[in-house]
Amino acid sequence: SWVDLDNEGSVKLIMQYLTKKNHKHIAYINIVENYNFAFQRKQGYVKSLKKYNIKYNKNYYISVKTESPEQSTFLIKKMLKNNPKITALICSTEYSGVGAIKACNELNKNIGKDISIITFDGPVIESLTTPALTAISHPRQELGLKAIEMLIEMNNKNYSHRTYLAKPTIVDRGTVKTLKKV
Repeated sequence: SWVDLDNEGSVKLIMQYLTKKNHKHIAYINIVENYNFAFQRKQGYVKSLKKYNIKYNKNYYISVKTESPEQSTFLIKKMLKNNPKITALICSTEYSGVGAIKACNELNKNIGKDISIITFDGPVIESLTTPALTAISHPRQELGLKAIEMLIEMNNKNYSHRTYLAKPTIVDRGTVKTLKKV
């Protein structure tokens, strides 16, 4: 039995959100894909590109080796300098979200106007970053309650394994711009 975030579905929801706002040059900053969640999130990105007829551009994808905002900052800054058409950044972790803010600030890009950023929510992104980033959010309390519920049920003789995927929502904090249709 297990509870988890719908990682692939979360990125599909982000891509739907961005494409509805007319973004086509969408970059993705991930952590190494040997983490299952990172692999699932990449799958959501790649499948969504196909769904929205956006060609995969290897220059728009970064896989960061560590949870280091400094490493993310360096790589995102380099990506943005080399790919000026990028209009949106999806950050797979809070740390890459912090790195994206730093990179954009160092490049004098106004977040929410010059570049859009969306990330996965958590305590850092929720309350400590400036600006607070638009994010995909999951019902953390519900995840905990489901896990406890499953553990309690394991004592039951008729227990059968169960799974629970938490459904994501988008928390709009103003860092994703709607582009003019081309």
